[in-house]
Amino acid sequence: MTPGKWKVFSNPICGEKFYRVGRVIDTDKPVHSGNIEYAGDYNRDKEACEKIAAVLNAKEARNA
Repeated sequence: MTPGKWKVFSNPICGEKFYRVGRVIDTDKPVHSGNIEYAGDYNRDKEACEKIAAVLNAKEARNA
């Protein structure tokens, strides 16, 4: 099982775009709601989510 990199997902909710940091749990399997792990809740600030994703990816690179 190989997890993907953390990235920003977007979702329109009530006509407004929200963002959330997540990654695919197993890149060898199709992407669907049961194969995505999220870090935190929805956020309106895309840049904040991009920073969180970068920190999580850097942390995992150090631990690899």
